[in-house]
Amino acid sequence: MDFGLFLVMLVLLLYVFLNNTVTLLHKVYLLFHSLLMLWPLCQFAISTVSEPVYQLLFLKASYVGLAMLGLGWMVFTIFLAGKSYYLNRRTLILLSAPTLLMVLGILLNPGNSFVAPLNGGYVRRDYGPLFWVMVVVLLAYVALSFVLILNTLGGRVAPRH
Repeated sequence: MDFGLFLVMLVLLLYVFLNNTVTLLHKVYLLFHSLLMLWPLCQFAISTVSEPVYQLLFLKASYVGLAMLGLGWMVFTIFLAGKSYYLNRRTLILLSAPTLLMVLGILLNPGNSFVAPLNGGYVRRDYGPLFWVMVVVLLAYVALSFVLILNTLGGRVAPRH
């Protein structure tokens, strides 16, 4: 199932890349889409390997991609809303700080506070408090992007926005 989803998303990525002029908005979308593809590919890989070390490697890669989706969605929304002028160095640092902290927490997994193995492997796992912090951070990105979308729809914008 996961590998099939990856293949469908790969075909969609190739379709968008090959059939459109690659603008800055398309580049942001392609990066976001690539992060989306990381999840099913790594979940498939987790179920195909039996060594817990490799399972943990693929698990961390999939959750790093998932953690970065919030930031990717927010940046994509900013470009869709036609507000890319908001993205200066300071704003990018403020927007990406929670994601970078989450990625660091996922990669280090201090004291199994992000994920712990069950039954000697990571196919079945127990999630710790850092996982739930990541969920809250992702929901905050979604809420912030919805506020931006609603503000854009309520204002005077070009028809494409």
